[in-house]
This record gives sequence, C-alpha cells and structure tokens, in this order.
Amino acid sequence: MPEGTAWNVPGGRKKKVLTKDCVGEGLKRRRMTDKKTTAETAAVKAAVSGGERTDLPYERFFRFGAENLTEAELLAIIIRVGTKGQNALDVAKQVLGLARYPKEGLLGLYDVTLDELMGIRGIGEVKAVTDYHTVKTMDKQEAINAGLYQVIGAEIDDAYMAELKKQIIHPEVIAEVADDIKIVYTPLCGTGNVPARRILSELGFKHVYVVPEQENPDPNFTTLDYPNPEDPKAFTYALRLAKEKDADIVLATDPDADRLGVYAKDSATGEYVSFTGNMSGMLIAEYILRERTATGTMPENPALVTTIVTTNMTRPITGNYNVKLIEVLTGFKYIGEQIKLFQASGSNNYVFGLEESYGCLAGTHARDKDAIVAVMCLCEVAAYCKKHGKTLWDMMLDTYEKYGYYKESQYTITLKGIDGSRQIAEIMDKLRQNPPKSFGEHKVLKFRDYQTDRAVDMITGEEGETGLPTSNVLYFELPDDAWCCARPSGTEPKIKFYMGVKGASLEDAAAKLEKLTEDLKAVL
Repeated sequence: MPEGTAWNVPGGRKKKVLTKDCVGEGLKRRRMTDKKTTAETAAVKAAVSGGERTDLPYERFFRFGAENLTEAELLAIIIRVGTKGQNALDVAKQVLGLARYPKEGLLGLYDVTLDELMGIRGIGEVKAVTDYHTVKTMDKQEAINAGLYQVIGAEIDDAYMAELKKQIIHPEVIAEVADDIKIVYTPLCGTGNVPARRILSELGFKHVYVVPEQENPDPNFTTLDYPNPEDPKAFTYALRLAKEKDADIVLATDPDADRLGVYAKDSATGEYVSFTGNMSGMLIAEYILRERTATGTMPENPALVTTIVTTNMTRPITGNYNVKLIEVLTGFKYIGEQIKLFQASGSNNYVFGLEESYGCLAGTHARDKDAIVAVMCLCEVAAYCKKHGKTLWDMMLDTYEKYGYYKESQYTITLKGIDGSRQIAEIMDKLRQNPPKSFGEHKVLKFRDYQTDRAVDMITGEEGETGLPTSNVLYFELPDDAWCCARPSGTEPKIKFYMGVKGASLEDAAAKLEKLTEDLKAVL
C-alpha cells in the first residue's frame, strides 16, 4: 500500500490517512483494550499505537487491500484481529453491508480468514440485488473485443490430467488388475463426475460404476439429505450399487470435488467399512512414502504437510521413511502455502498433504485439496491391494498393526445467539487462563496457545513459542500420543474439540477415545 494512501470513510466524514507501517503496527496487536470508542476510532488507535509482534499471514492482506479494500473494510479487518466477536459483528453490519444477516451467522466473524470475510461480503452484495436490470452487463462481442471473455477449454483439462498421471507410481499394477477390480463412484450430484471418470478410464480401470441417480448436477440434491461425503447417509445409493456389483471400493466426492469419502469391503465379513479422512489419508501417505522409497523415486528432502488437528499417525509414518513432517494450522490453505515456501526456498520437496476433514493433495498442481487426485491415488492403492489378495480395509489393519491403532473424533458444542458467542469466548478464556493439568487420567504434558504464541511444558514450566501464526486455538498434548484441541468455528456458533488416541487394538482405541471424550466434558 503506497505511503500516505487515503481511504474513504463511510458516512461522509473526512478522509483518514493510514500508512502501511501504521496499519502494520495495528495488525501486530493481539487485542485492543479500549472497548468504549467507536469501531473506526478504535481501529485507528490500534493502527497508530504499535505492538511487539508480527503476524506474517497478514502480508497477504496488504497485497489484497491495496487494490480491493475500502478503508472501512481495512478497519474491519483490524478490528477482527484485535477484538472479540461483538465488535466484529457491529463493524460487519456497519461497513460490509451485512445487516440483513442473522446475528447467529456473524458472531464468529472475528475468527474468520480474510478470504472468508470477503466471500461473506460478496454474498451480501449479491443478496442486496433486488432488480436484475440494475446488474451491469456487457455484450458478448464487446467483452471479446475488450479481452474480457475467455473460454477455459480442453487444453486446461488435458494439462490437469497430465499432472495427475505424474503421481501414479505403479501403472503396471493397475494394468494387471484392471479386469478384476470394481469401483463404485458418486459425485453426489456435483462437479466430480467428468474428471474422476476420465482419469480412471485413461489409467485403464475398466469397471467403474457411477451412481446413476447422482451422476449429473442437481442443484436441489434431490437424492441427498446433505451432500457431504462425511455423512454416512450420503452413501445410501452408492452402497446399494456396490452390493449389486460386488465392488471392491466405494468413493464419493463432495459437490465441488475437493473432499473424498471412502468405503471398502472387509474381506472377513463381506461388509463395507467406512473410512474417516484420517484413515484414507494415511493409506495414501503410507503407500506413496513406501513405494517411492522402494522404487527410488522419492525426491530429495521430502516433506509431508498436515494440520495440528490431523491424526498423529503421520509421525511414525514419516519417521519410518525419513520424511520431514510439517504441521500447520487448520485449513488447507496453510498446506498449500508450504508448497509455495518450498519452491521459493528450495528447502524441501512436497510429497503429500492432508487434513482430517477428508481433504488431501498429492502433487503440486494445486494449492488446495483435490478429490480427483485423491480418487486416483486411492484407486491405485486399491489396485495394489487387489494384486496382493487384499482389500483397502485389510491394508488399513496392516497399517494399524505397523504403527498403532490411532483413532480420532470431535466433540462439538453449539451455542447460538449473542449469549452463545459470549459463552464460547468464556470457555476458551477459562481453558486459556487456567489450562487443566489433566483430563481424567491423562496428565497434560504440554499446552499450546496459538493466540498468544505460548508453548508451555506443563511438567517443567518451561515456555517457548508455538512457531505458527496467531489463531484462536488451544492444544493439549497428552501421554501415549493422545491429544485434545479446542477451536471455535469461524463461520458457525460452535466450539469444536478435536481429540485423538492411540490404542493396542480397534476396541482399545475406541474405549480410550470414549473415555477421553467423557474426561473432556468433565473438565468443561
């Protein structure tokens, strides 16, 4: 942002001038203490008063804001960085045109990302249109002449397919079992149908059955209560078809094809078993790391990137193959950011990335999770299993036996309205100010507060930094690879508790996870 740039202030008041430096100083502050001033005044005071910390994620904000944000929006972001939800709600209603939104949808605004905030703003502008004749339009030929009309053609699809195929490790295995392996797939009435079918066809898979009722786009999602591959009910039609075709693997991508849900047959019972995002991600990770190591195709300085709320099984797997493990905050954009940093510094080579919420990415063709490459990778893993007389579930059990029976879950508290927002803040404040020394029999070994950038050894009292950007997240490290993490939702009136344990068997892990959940409730 140019030095001395002036931004218009709503309401006809005089312009205020904010320099890049003074805004940057405001962004360094974690919290503003003067809650009695107006939103704009408080933001300016924060901007010019300075602070001691630097929050690197907001570098993107300057680049975006210089060309796209008014001063009011700029100030709203500063408010978001430094204050609690009610101030953010007031500012959002005042300067982002969101007054028509229900309060429940805005109380978490202070904890959303810039991209999410701008997306909400864009939705507000669309909803504000009451007369379509007021929408600016342009003649097609005029747009073509102005260079504003471009068709994304087959060359983009072809380039994408070529990038996906680079991730295949054993094409000969696919060719060997192509006549035998059976795959059922549903795009859940969304966008995944054409690219998923194309990549599987071009790789040689011959028996891919697509759920006919969910094959084509349907904006009403007639056959679905909730088009989410995390929801078992979303697999109703797919599992019915799988049993009819005796399928080896059942796959579902969400409507925008960035998340993948999986079922596979248990060879012992003949029943189909569901996989969490952690489980399917670990199967792909183990396969990629093991086979690239065995075939000598592992790049130098390989790295696997995951989030702090993803399964801890990533640790023994990466350790087994001498792959660097990097943990980032929740959100796949942070995983994508690491790819950019690797390419800029040359420090590491990205091999795989995953998050617990059914998203992963093999390859560097994208900076976000990609369900199509996940479909391709998992089908290759299934082919490898088929060649060796196993199913994906058999391989999952083998992986558990090798590294331990890791199991994860979430416990969510929903608290709506203004009181709900206050209660969520109080829960976080309680855990932050007086972190529990134990969860039942689980003694807290380390406590990390990403909002204050504190990492505390609860045994020795030694303190350090988290090493990650500022975020309203608390993490409790427990014995035996168990853990618990608290994080308010940025878009819903909820607070989520992520948990994980390591057991000696499926039953042991399930019992430990249930006990940890009850211990968490007791602490709260």
